[in-house]
Amino acid sequence: MKILILIFCTLFFLGCANTKTNTSKENSDTIKKQGNPMTYKELAAQKLSFTNKKEEKMEYIENENNTFVLCKKTVDGTVAQPRNAIRYVVYNIKTKEMVYEGSIDGGFVNWYDTNRLAIYQQVGIPMQGMSRDDMIKIYDVIEKTIQSKSSVEK
Repeated sequence: MKILILIFCTLFFLGCANTKTNTSKENSDTIKKQGNPMTYKELAAQKLSFTNKKEEKMEYIENENNTFVLCKKTVDGTVAQPRNAIRYVVYNIKTKEMVYEGSIDGGFVNWYDTNRLAIYQQVGIPMQGMSRDDMIKIYDVIEKTIQSKSSVEK
């Protein structure tokens, strides 16, 4: 009986410690770190696990009116995996918050216009009658909607 109580108490305390750890991890994703504000470049490098290896490239692309910045890490393809890998995040410069994140293999992500991203990833062979514009997705970072490029341009 004493052993059961001891096991229960141990599990209870470990469960509480685990919750506290998760909370502190969430706080590390915020802009302020020990009173020193982090730049979006530092946050993006941390979020995207940028290690500055020669096969990695980090880019910071602001939209037309400098309200959002697209931060993307590209890892070049290899002989075994020829497709490039892209991980990206979008930060709101005014509120200093991450508003979107994603990853793709063998494609691209760029600004389509002021508040929308053009995201392309080819997955296999396109179906007959499907154009590249049908495969490019347009994501609106403000409205949080996604459409194909061909439907946006109609």
